This record gives sequence, C-alpha cells and structure tokens, in this order.
Amino acid sequence: MILTLLDLVRKKPLKNAPGEHVFWLHDGHSISNLRELRDAFKLMTNRQFSHHVTAERNDFVNWITDILEDSVLADDLALVQTQREAYEVVSKHLADWYELSHA
Repeated sequence: MILTLLDLVRKKPLKNAPGEHVFWLHDGHSISNLRELRDAFKLMTNRQFSHHVTAERNDFVNWITDILEDSVLADDLALVQTQREAYEVVSKHLADWYELSHA
C-alpha cells in the first residue's frame, strides 16, 4: 500500500459554527457546518445561490473564512461560478480534510 502525503496528514474534526454565527440562507434555512453547506448547494435554487454569490461578494467564502476559519476551502470556493462547482469543491474538501462519519 502506497501512502500519499494526504494520508499522512491528520484529518480535523468538523467544526460547527456557534449559534449566533450560523449561515442564514436567503430562504430562511440555517447552516452550521460544511456538511450542511455541501447539502444545501445540492438543493438550493440558482436564485438562492445567486443571492449569496455576486460579482461583488461571496457570502459563503466570507462565512467560511471568518467563522469556520478554513482559508484553503475559502480560496478554492472563491474561484467557482456555479452551485454545482461549489458542491463539488466542498465535497472534495470534506473528504480530503475532515473526519466525517456518515458523510
């Protein structure tokens, strides 16, 4: 079995945002962690996504940077333009960097 560098890096536990810092989607649903964000990207409408991601700002990137303190994911997510791409980036990041049970 060949170990990759990623195999040697210890995965970190999934961080939940404190209650006062959950992410509120335009439709009123809240998100506490990256797993919930990934799932929300799969279910939200284009209009909901576009409300939070514009040419001037990306609310998801800001929340991930400021609250979840994951600059690697924030940098990757800043480059995407569609919610499908966002879903794929968050899914891969979760699998690569976080300890997940039942992800």
